[in-house]
Amino acid sequence: MPYFSYKGRTSSGELITGKIDSPSPNQAIEELTRKGIFILSLQEEKGVSPATGKFKIKELAQFCLRLGELIKAGLPLLRALNILQRQFARGRLGGVISEIYAQVRDGASLSQTLSSYPNLPPILPALISSGERSGNLDYALKEAGDVFNHELE
Repeated sequence: MPYFSYKGRTSSGELITGKIDSPSPNQAIEELTRKGIFILSLQEEKGVSPATGKFKIKELAQFCLRLGELIKAGLPLLRALNILQRQFARGRLGGVISEIYAQVRDGASLSQTLSSYPNLPPILPALISSGERSGNLDYALKEAGDVFNHELE
């Protein structure tokens, strides 16, 4: 399925960027509009969608550890995801973080969102779900990052 990168504004005026899988540009615009995003630009991307393919364990470890640090520092989840979206913008994970940000902004939990990516290691949404339920999301993210770093050794 084709995927598109977009730039838009939320109803509160926040500038956002992201990627979306959609059969056509018109359907991508419709879906983003339903999510309350005013589209400034939309461009079809070449290659593999960020939602498919294997994720690099090193990137997952960095993502988990950084997100955990930002949350531990007191940042709200959406703000932390927005920061990471920019930090990982050049890699494939950046597009996925944009999608995660959009889904969490629309009311999904982080663990629900991560569960929708079949190529993520299943331990990740499980650890995140545990952290969400216990109120220790920062700790769960650190643990996930440590697990992935251990796999690299």
